Amino acid sequence: MLIERIVTHLEMFRPDQLETAVPVPGMTLGRWNRSLELLISTHDHIARPHRWPSLQWDLEYWQYRTTDRKFSWFEISWHGDIAGVLELEEQPGGQVEITIFGLLPELQGRGLGAYALTLCVNQAWATQTGGESPQRVWLHTSTRDGPNALVNYQRRGFSAFATETKTEEL
Repeated sequence: MLIERIVTHLEMFRPDQLETAVPVPGMTLGRWNRSLELLISTHDHIARPHRWPSLQWDLEYWQYRTTDRKFSWFEISWHGDIAGVLELEEQPGGQVEITIFGLLPELQGRGLGAYALTLCVNQAWATQTGGESPQRVWLHTSTRDGPNALVNYQRRGFSAFATETKTEEL
């Protein structure tokens, strides 16, 4: 069966464009310092309900994504437990892409995503690209993602710059 999904590309050009969400007590963001196996299983748990393309990555590609310096992985924690993951990719021209951002399915819809995204966007703006501060932070989301994803990005200050419709096999 073929399905259509709409992909929305969003961007922000200055850190002061970030509309900070109300802090969630006990939520933090730190570098991923756990095993690759736990990262993969956490990612897959988050990605599976949304059928993210990254579910198709093999171990060799995971090793590349976790060892190449242009990628940075972070753990979103809530009261010391893993709540989600973030991957940032440094790109040419002073850009940082939020390539992966997600909360565990059992934590979605509980009002945690806005502050988790705030932490992640702050981290993206703190990333040095070629020794310089970023000039742009961007990401994409699609109708495959959670029902509040696009609204959350827009409420945090991201603006859409492109949309596309993709037809895929379900």
